[in-house]
Amino acid sequence: MKENRGFNLVSILILIIIAGAAYYIVQSIKQTTEQTFGPVQQANSSLQTQVADLLHPTPTIIPDPVTYINEVRAIARLETIQYSVEKVETGEENQGTFGFLFGDKVLFVAHGLVMPELTCPRSCQAI
Repeated sequence: MKENRGFNLVSILILIIIAGAAYYIVQSIKQTTEQTFGPVQQANSSLQTQVADLLHPTPTIIPDPVTYINEVRAIARLETIQYSVEKVETGEENQGTFGFLFGDKVLFVAHGLVMPELTCPRSCQAI
């Protein structure tokens, strides 16, 4: 019985040593592969970012400071005047090195009607 107990203890101890050695081997292989492939993964990530910027860049909006007033009209209300306004905005996308080949341009024409508002204090409300 004592021999059987000693045999079990030795076999458990050997299994623990084998498990520790296997864990050490797996961890060292994992660390080596991370060190080896780390720069490759960083280069791949950088390349993906550059390609994404090339294919889907943020459009550049170029504001035009000129606003065209088409019509000024007097009206018989408290506002007294009404403007009809047009604004032209342009946007460019993919305007890098090969922008003349692959670039996109967007022209946005906004049309609006402007009526200035008059806010009266209490003395003006009697009018």
